[in-house]
Amino acid sequence: MIETKVWRSFRDAEATVRPFLAEHTRNPFLSFDWTAEYSRCVREPQGWQPLPVGFFRTGRMVAFAALSERLRAGGIRIVSFTGEGRGCYLGLAGEVSPEIVAALRREAARESPHTVLRLSDVPKDDPLLSALGPLDGFTEVRRTPIDVCPFRDLRPGAPRDSASHRKTQQTIHRHLRRLKSAGEVRHVVLDFDARREEALAWLPRLWALHDLRHHERRNPWTAPANREFLGAYLKRAGRSDAICFVLLLDGAPVSFELGLRMGNALCMFLTACHPGYPSLSLTQINRSLSFDACGDLGVEIYDLGRGEARSKRVWTSGARTNLELVAAAGTSWRARLAAAALAAMTRARIRARDHGASRSKLKIFWSACLTRAGRLTGCRPY
Repeated sequence: MIETKVWRSFRDAEATVRPFLAEHTRNPFLSFDWTAEYSRCVREPQGWQPLPVGFFRTGRMVAFAALSERLRAGGIRIVSFTGEGRGCYLGLAGEVSPEIVAALRREAARESPHTVLRLSDVPKDDPLLSALGPLDGFTEVRRTPIDVCPFRDLRPGAPRDSASHRKTQQTIHRHLRRLKSAGEVRHVVLDFDARREEALAWLPRLWALHDLRHHERRNPWTAPANREFLGAYLKRAGRSDAICFVLLLDGAPVSFELGLRMGNALCMFLTACHPGYPSLSLTQINRSLSFDACGDLGVEIYDLGRGEARSKRVWTSGARTNLELVAAAGTSWRARLAAAALAAMTRARIRARDHGASRSKLKIFWSACLTRAGRLTGCRPY
């Protein structure tokens, strides 16, 4: 029999959860420091309340879910992973079984019958998908692909690149020679665990390069809350698993990629290059040199992060797909209706993203739908 324990803050859960996660997961996006700092800096100011849940069998902790909850218009309660949006690969830590998932659903629905589970950024091969199954005879688990994460396999015997990709890769060496003619070129590896103080001293220069690249673009890492979160994580985490590859021209950074190590893989999630050299493919030069440096680090899989940009496709050996799982945790028809609407909105958002449409209009439409549902049912927003 599975018993659950819910804490109302990550600080209250730290004594029990931190040692469990250190032993049972190698995914830094599920680590205690990543989820706790993200909840404090980003999710809680947005109105999400932390809902860490531990699962116990005969008094021994066997699984953990870093969740957050939020009450929306129409009285609908949304329960999701705390790392949603900034965690590339999310899920449950520890045992993942139908028994654990059933306990998760019961706990999520305990406070309100109008509860919807929205579990985003779950890899397609995660055991959570098979453990979910049908939650009951009436509730459907809606699975929506939301992101593709291409990767490059650096191991010997990995699939060969296509002829067109090899041709593109050969041009990178010419770009590198041109860059060297403009000044001294160096490639630096920053390890935020082995040489933390040195790596942290680079952060202001990397953020300045990021601002230079994205000051006229929509990018989540320009938000002060996201930067505060990442800085706090890199400074305070006992083990951050963060690695950054930086390309320097005359001592100044012109390209960087920052990622987290997951076993033999390195998952990149933050990148920028100087806009003043559009014809030199700075990101590709940095990436090519980074592949060579991965051998010394023991990295075999270089995950290029979310999105299928052409700059990634020329290196791709394969790709992982992330899903969003939506299901009614509560038993009310309102929860089931909200789950269907939320899944439909996710599909519309993905189509809008792929076709360059505005997401703000979709958010307004979703909020209006929930408000109208509340008026029809007499259920006021909490």
